[in-house]
Amino acid sequence: MGELIKQSEVFEKIPAQYKPYIEATQTPTLISQERVENLKLIYGCIVEAITLKGQKLDDDKAVKYMAEQFYNEVIVKYPNTRQGEIRSAFRKGALGELGEFFGINASTLYNWL
Repeated sequence: MGELIKQSEVFEKIPAQYKPYIEATQTPTLISQERVENLKLIYGCIVEAITLKGQKLDDDKAVKYMAEQFYNEVIVKYPNTRQGEIRSAFRKGALGELGEFFGINASTLYNWL
């Protein structure tokens, strides 16, 4: 129990802008989770990004296809990517924190990561 308190005390001293990065490292890696769970996460992140950008979700099939294509690339090239890293990257990208934004597509999602 003492170790948990120490970790919590340390975490509280970390500046707020760095906490999301640390929290992301505490989430499961893609390779350690089932494909369907990862696809649900990625799909949800894409929908959130579309919403944050004020775009309309016109075609659910297209979003599912994007999620699959993104997952298929990332699981091969970066299998140890953490779910929290994807969530954080998509959110930051949609909010314009990762450079210029030209619409949500597979290339944009991959660049955000």
